[in-house]
Amino acid sequence: MKKLYLFIFVALMFTSCNSDKQESIYKVDTSVQAPIEEFIKREVACVELETTTESMIGNIQHIEYDKDNIYIYPSYNVATILRFDRHTGKFINRIGRKGRGPNEYTHFNDFTISEGKAYILSSKKIYVYGIDGKFIQTIDTANEHFYKISRCDDGKIWLSSDTSNESLYEYHLLNPDTGEIEVKMCEFPKYAGLLVSGTTPFIHKEGKDYLVARLWDQTIYRLSDDSYEPYLTIDFHRPNSITAEQRKSLSPAIVDELIEKDDYFYYYAGIKQNNHKIIVIADIKYRHENKCSCMVKIDNKSGKAKYTQLTFTKSEKLPYLKNCWFGYAGRVIDNMVVGFANAHDINQTERFKHLKDDDNPVLFFYELNME
Repeated sequence: MKKLYLFIFVALMFTSCNSDKQESIYKVDTSVQAPIEEFIKREVACVELETTTESMIGNIQHIEYDKDNIYIYPSYNVATILRFDRHTGKFINRIGRKGRGPNEYTHFNDFTISEGKAYILSSKKIYVYGIDGKFIQTIDTANEHFYKISRCDDGKIWLSSDTSNESLYEYHLLNPDTGEIEVKMCEFPKYAGLLVSGTTPFIHKEGKDYLVARLWDQTIYRLSDDSYEPYLTIDFHRPNSITAEQRKSLSPAIVDELIEKDDYFYYYAGIKQNNHKIIVIADIKYRHENKCSCMVKIDNKSGKAKYTQLTFTKSEKLPYLKNCWFGYAGRVIDNMVVGFANAHDINQTERFKHLKDDDNPVLFFYELNME
């Protein structure tokens, strides 16, 4: 009898472990808008960034922040990081410089901030600076090409690869202390690593598992030491989203075909998981409009998913939100997400009457509602 109980217990454990590895698919009705309060608990801060001749901002590509600072990659044409005071918006300094001199880089692909250091990804090298702008070191990536660098919420630094790498692994774990690449994850066929997410969000899930998203792909994946598998898919009913079969080979022809069409899923910009609640921020090429930011909140116990569109949406609680953009600022840090808008696009209510009618960026810090 004891052997029978032991057998049943082991069988149940095996079943539960397998079920945890199965992909969950959540269908979202984008025509039904949940109240913004379902996703955002409160506004934490509103910061207008100071613009000077040294801190001009165009089309923001990437935003990171810590408790005292805001770091911005201001546009494709400005290959540097701008550092601002998080509380006042005052410009502090630049980090990194493009050029061919000592401690300068020739390309600016992406950046991340970790433990008071800025990591600037430039093709086959990573340039490390202090946040004061002083050069620290160069990390050689063993002649491999990377396009995105991301700090996970457990402090690990991940690199996203492409198919030109001989190792044919899509994700690499970088040890920031030694500069060594410790782990290579996810072997890909000829084209599967060609495109990675605009921000490549990584979050630490449990144990050694991580969640990661990719460009064009509605599926969020789970990475662990020995597997790379679908974790969940949010079905936005975009008719031209990439199919499961197309995922296996993201060839340039497939990508070109998607871009030419009106409706398609673009990428996930941020992921936050707390117990059984998950919030994701996504960008969708929506009908004939520009890309729009949206949030989806999932209760993976009930299987229900709620949706709200952030861009072009009116809200009584957040009347300026229709002009607020979450795309490249979508990374979730400390349970908060950042939206940004230009000063002249914000409704000039009593609260914002001090803003100049110009292009100065204004950042809004929101605490997510994970309840």
